[in-house]
Amino acid sequence: MLWVEGQPGTELLDMKQRLHSVFERPTEDQAFRPHVTIARCWADQVQALKDQVETISWSTTCNALILYESRIDNFGSRYKALATVSV
Repeated sequence: MLWVEGQPGTELLDMKQRLHSVFERPTEDQAFRPHVTIARCWADQVQALKDQVETISWSTTCNALILYESRIDNFGSRYKALATVSV
């Protein structure tokens, strides 16, 4: 996988905590690392990508929160939107 990763801001961390509370789920032990998947890659492409790592500055505004169900089948991951909350 090739993804963009960033540091969570206080608003995102607060939303994550509230979602754990709403869904009555415990928080994970691992650090929260927000990311966006850009592409999937194959094992023979990994070495070429390692030399292309960059640090960028990027900010965005969220206008909706969408809860997805993900399922993996023979063709890859399939996603189904279960609920949308507009901000």
